[in-house]
Parts: sequence; C-alpha cells; structure tokens
Amino acid sequence: MKHTEISPQRYRWVIVAASFLMVFVCLGFCSSSKSLYLAAITEALGIKRSLFSINDSCRYIATAVVNLFFGALCARFGRKRLIAAGFACLIASMLLYAYAPNIYLFYLGGVLLGLGLAWTTTTMVGSIVHRWCPAHAGKIMGLILAANGVGAAVATQIVTPIIYAPGDAFGYRSAFYASHEKASLTVCMRSPKAGIDFWQEFCIMEGKSAGARRRGGAGKLNMLHP
Repeated sequence: MKHTEISPQRYRWVIVAASFLMVFVCLGFCSSSKSLYLAAITEALGIKRSLFSINDSCRYIATAVVNLFFGALCARFGRKRLIAAGFACLIASMLLYAYAPNIYLFYLGGVLLGLGLAWTTTTMVGSIVHRWCPAHAGKIMGLILAANGVGAAVATQIVTPIIYAPGDAFGYRSAFYASHEKASLTVCMRSPKAGIDFWQEFCIMEGKSAGARRRGGAGKLNMLHP
C-alpha cells in the first residue's frame, strides 16, 4: 500500500485520533452500553440475573490479571501487537455473545471482553499518551477518555431499538453483531482525504521508536520489523 509521509508533529495527532476512535468504539459499544442487554438476554434464555452477572465478574477478573502484567507484556510484544490482540478478543467476544446458547459461553465471552478492553482502552491509552504526548498528557488523556461518554451515548441510540425490536425476543443478538461490525471497521479505519491509514501510521511510529531505542538515537525502522 502506498504510504503518505506526514510530519512528526502530525504523527502525534494521528495517534491521538486513533486512540479516541479506539475508546469510542471499544468502551462505548462493547462496554458502557452492556447493561442495556441484561433484561433481553435473561428473558430470552431464561437465565437468572444473578447467574448472568458472573459474566461481568469474569470480565473484571480477566482485566485485573492482565493489568498486573501490562508493563511486561508491552515490553515483550509491543503495543501494536497487544492492540491487535485486544481487537481480536473484542470481536470474538461480541460474536460469542451474539450466538451463545447457554450461560457458560457468556462467561467465556466475559473473559475475552476483559482481555480486549485491557489492551485497547484506559491502560493502553494512558501508556500511549504518556509516551507520545508527555508535555500535555493530562489534557490529551482527558480528551481521549471523553470518547467513552460520547461512544456510549451514540451506542445507546443505535443498539436499544435493535435489542428491543417488537416481536424479536433475540434482538440482542443483532445488536451484539452490530457492535462486532463497529470494532471490525475500526481496525480497517483510514482517512482517504488525508491519505492516512491510522493504524499503519501507529505501526510506523512504533517501529521508528523501537529502532531509535535499539540504536540509542533517532532513526527509521520498517513497520514490519518493530
């Protein structure tokens, strides 16, 4: 794919824009709107709410465990690989929620959701911002995390009519599938007008930084060899 060179200063805003979009989708559609599904799922599958709530416990435990080793994972695999793994987990989680016929698969979906959010939201964004925008980390971090509220507001308006569509007891499945589509589209996001592929730019910038650290100075590194 042809790559358009952009200035180092503009690189930072590409990273900020990509991070905002990541939080918008991952927290807004995959997390903050999740409570909307509770009544629909428990009624459609005849599951007690107390049992279904274990799904959230699985999610929080998975996130907590991953966060304990977040620094070591970043050092070993790099941020771009963790973000890719995070999106893969979120997409798998949404698909699992959409087609799960029993409570145990929802628990597995909760684990995948926890892993995905750990590698794509607050902890990851904080790491990225403090690395690339240290001078204004607080302001930029606040701006990016505001995407959670914006994403939740948008997601609520989109998925609620789908979940509670008249005559469709399993409308929640279509809503989860729609969230899966949003996450999948985010991975492929680019701006044709600006000639920028957000995630390609992120990988290139990560590669340059890794190369500079290894050589002890500024330099370029091919994005395929971070």
